[in-house]
Amino acid sequence: MGRTARFKIPMMADLVRQLQFTPAETLCRQMDNAERLAGEVEAGEKYPWEYVLFRITGFRTDRGQEPMLISGADVRSDAAIFVLRASSAADIERDYAGRSAIGLKALAKRLKVTGTTIQRYRTQGLICHAVRKRGKVRETHELVCFEDSLARFLAGLSRNGKEVGRLTRMSDAETEAAVQQARELREMKRASLNDAAKAIAERMGRSHEAVRQLLKRHDRDAEEAIFTERGPIGERGKEFVLRAWERGVSVGQIAKRLGKSSPAVHHALAQARAKRLKGWEISHVEMPTFELPDAERVILSSPWVSTGLMEAIASKITEVAAAQGMPELEENAEQAMVGGYNFLKRKAAQVIAGLGATPKIAEVDEAETLLRWAMLVKAKLVRGVMGSCIRQVERSLGKAFGTL
Repeated sequence: MGRTARFKIPMMADLVRQLQFTPAETLCRQMDNAERLAGEVEAGEKYPWEYVLFRITGFRTDRGQEPMLISGADVRSDAAIFVLRASSAADIERDYAGRSAIGLKALAKRLKVTGTTIQRYRTQGLICHAVRKRGKVRETHELVCFEDSLARFLAGLSRNGKEVGRLTRMSDAETEAAVQQARELREMKRASLNDAAKAIAERMGRSHEAVRQLLKRHDRDAEEAIFTERGPIGERGKEFVLRAWERGVSVGQIAKRLGKSSPAVHHALAQARAKRLKGWEISHVEMPTFELPDAERVILSSPWVSTGLMEAIASKITEVAAAQGMPELEENAEQAMVGGYNFLKRKAAQVIAGLGATPKIAEVDEAETLLRWAMLVKAKLVRGVMGSCIRQVERSLGKAFGTL
């Protein structure tokens, strides 16, 4: 597999070291999550490590200090390395999840670039997997790029205006042939633009995305379009996207179901989540400490706000027997949790207020994460005061709670 790539994010290297103890099913899920993350982050943006960890593993960390912000470029690069290591550990096949793979030498030949350029593309977000290769003596791995990963990477280059001309330029003869093939596929098989582009790309040795964009340009400029594209995803479609995504359906599957591109579904999903957030009435108690310098770091780094939060959810706080034995909550602990709870809601409301018509996924994730964090702090606060509440009721009634 060549020289081992080095991580730019130390915590990512620690995460990879845990792969050897991770079940294959979890490995594949985290591998796919990392690939999706690499395709969504923006190189010029900053992302908290907690967000990166959650997107890959689904787990959140307790924050005891100011969040570490990481550049999107470093997230892309390290996510690509993570995918490579995870795919090797999971020992996936070349046709993993029904995807079509191309070796790196064949990829360089198709794109008409050198192997060195391919390696540079990998640091810029081109995702490669290590798949099982049956050798003469023992099973080894080879590096491949899946066709859909390549298409996303080329689309990203197209959006950023980088090197696209050389990678996707087609001659007039190739363009005419591609258009003719598309027309035949449409007439004979009623193929969609996306399916036709995929079939033509395989025949011509071109990327799926390059052919898809060519056909879209043709239909935009031609007097008689080959494909009748449906308009943008409407409000009902966005609601469907949100429900499906929350049930664990991947963006790729949703896109295929709707006949849309994955970026279009990501865009619709971000809008649906933002609309839901804006529909919630989020109130908070304003406290003088909120305006103090470094308020966020001080308030949210308190152990009462940043640790032991999951215990409040896992424990059965409604069980009287358990609550009766709880000690009185210290005044400073209660104040810390009340302050953290209201500060988190205040910050979430500020983030939500800043969401525009085309919200960024990172902003939507931040707002939802802040609200979840606030919910956990509230649960911990309720659990902490449960014992004193029960004892107060007993004193008022003059009876033990269990005898009522």
